[in-house]
Amino acid sequence: MRRFSVITLILALAIIGFTADYLFGPLTPAKKLPVKTNDPWILQSNNPKNKYGTYLGNGRIGARIGSDGVSWMDDKPTDCFMTGLYQDEKLIPLPQWSDFSIYDERGRRFQVDYKAPYRQTLNMREGYVETELTLRSGIQRLTGKVTFFISGNDNPLASDVGAIQYQLKPKFSGKVFLGDALGPGTEWKRVLIAQTVTGGSEFVGVTTEGHGVVICVGIRDAEGAPVDRTVRLRRGRDIVL
Repeated sequence: MRRFSVITLILALAIIGFTADYLFGPLTPAKKLPVKTNDPWILQSNNPKNKYGTYLGNGRIGARIGSDGVSWMDDKPTDCFMTGLYQDEKLIPLPQWSDFSIYDERGRRFQVDYKAPYRQTLNMREGYVETELTLRSGIQRLTGKVTFFISGNDNPLASDVGAIQYQLKPKFSGKVFLGDALGPGTEWKRVLIAQTVTGGSEFVGVTTEGHGVVICVGIRDAEGAPVDRTVRLRRGRDIVL
C-alpha cells in the first residue's frame, strides 16, 4: 500500500510539473542568445526586461522600441515624434504608427516570453532594429523575429517610411488578429483612404490641421498583398507580415 502511495505521489508531481511547464514555460531559465559583435555600428542586448527601450530615428521621425520589437513598453504603446511638429508651442506626438500588435482569439495580446531565448540588435549603419524572441499568449507561442526599419532620406520633401516585419513560426494552429497599426492622436483627424474588404485590412491616413502632414499605414504580406486583420495559422508553417 505504501509503495502504491509513493508511485501515485511521484506521478502526481510529474503531472504538476508538466502542467506548469506547459502553461507557464520552462521552470529553468532559457539559455540566452549570445551577444557578440566587434562592429562599432551594432549594439546588442539579450535582456528582454530592459525598461528603457531602443530608439530608432532618421532625424525627422522616430520611435522608441520595446522588448517586443515594436513600440510597447510597460503594457502601453510609446509616443512617436516628428521634428518641428508643434501646436501652441507644444510638440505634438504622432499617432502610434508603430503599434502593430498580435492578439489571440480571446483578445489577449501576445507578449514577450521572458523565459525563452531573446536578443535585440540595433544596426546603426543600416537603420533597423531586429528582435529575436518568442511571443506568448497562454499556451500559444509564436517564435521568430521582428524587424523595425525607418527610411533614411536627406530630401525634406520626400516621404518618411517606417516598416515593421514579423517573421514568425506558430507553435499552434488557429486564428490571430492584427491590432490597429495606427493609434489615436488627440490633435489628429482620422481619414479612411481605402479598405480592402468591408471590415478587413485598412489603409488609413490621419492629418493635423495647418501642418500638411499625413500619416498612412497598411498591412501587407511578404509578396506585398494587403492582409486581412484575421490571420489563420498552421502549426510549424512560417508567416511573414
